Amino acid sequence: MADLSVAVKESLAEIGLDPSLLDEAMADPATWDAVLEEHRGLLENTRASGVPCIILDGGAGPAIFGPVISALPSDDDAVKLWEHVSWLARYENFAELKRGRISRPVLPARVWWSAYRQQERARAAADQRG
Repeated sequence: MADLSVAVKESLAEIGLDPSLLDEAMADPATWDAVLEEHRGLLENTRASGVPCIILDGGAGPAIFGPVISALPSDDDAVKLWEHVSWLARYENFAELKRGRISRPVLPARVWWSAYRQQERARAAADQRG
């Protein structure tokens, strides 16, 4: 998660916030509780489901599952991807576009989340043992 952490911390600094906010949020179990609660609300209030799911226009616009990518794009490609995805989400006649995975995901957040879930399962098992 190093690359993603650096990017988020640099972004926090750019807007005048303390970069350590990321570490505090990631260490706080309430962060993940909030993520899961937001996901539950998404399922209840939109036709979209899955992760990633984006609701445009500050939560008032259309919801769309995706985009699902395997690696971080360049900045220019990320902008192009967002322009196309947001256009498709707003196009009311569009419903779905899918193809098989070209490669396994190598996104830093996915790696971190998998490790986090594994630790949580180990803690739960240890708590059950006593």
